[in-house]
Amino acid sequence: MRHATHFAIICTLWLASFDLTAQTQDEIAALFEHRTLTSEHVFEDEADYNIYFPPDYAPSDRTYPIIFWLHGLGGNDTCEGTVNLPILDSLIRNDIIQPVISVLVDGGGNNWYRDMQDSYGYRSESYFKEEFFPHIDTTLPHNGQWALAGFSMGGVGSIEFGFKYPEMFEAIVSYDGAENDGYDALVDNIDYIKVNNKPGFFCYMGFKRGDFLRVTAKIDSVLDYHNID
Repeated sequence: MRHATHFAIICTLWLASFDLTAQTQDEIAALFEHRTLTSEHVFEDEADYNIYFPPDYAPSDRTYPIIFWLHGLGGNDTCEGTVNLPILDSLIRNDIIQPVISVLVDGGGNNWYRDMQDSYGYRSESYFKEEFFPHIDTTLPHNGQWALAGFSMGGVGSIEFGFKYPEMFEAIVSYDGAENDGYDALVDNIDYIKVNNKPGFFCYMGFKRGDFLRVTAKIDSVLDYHNID
């Protein structure tokens, strides 16, 4: 499981493309659609998000997997994920990966995707679990296959959401997820994860750092103990 399902591989190809794009801001902006969602859990009652639709998008004829992109510390829905959308689009257009929808979220600036009242006024976990994910479930033509992917703080959010709510996600991918982790959530839900063999888990670290290594070592120890591959 931890060595990446097909879905996790898709996320990983996208993540591996960091800093490889040369498109202009106008070219990048043309690839996504901006939307907002009224919320009880965010400051000023409205949250932003962006959606990438694949080239063959035909909502009346088919359904699609969804990759949720969670930004890093201090970011928003227009950060790392949008910059790399040209790579995702190219991978799909060249039949390297299957068509997917990607949703780029605004999780608040610095609250680690938890219910902290940070300077941006987000109670992130409540917002995503109670409002955002149900909203996406009813408004986008998905096939039930959801993945979480994120950078730094977003990698932490991906791990914690994925292990806390394993029934919702097929795969979670963390790119340089920082020192906090989803160890407790993994332990709490290990029986479900073991029986259902989901979510697939992949963690990429661009450089060696003690906090990153502690995250993967703790998670690996649990997976090894329960003989989960």
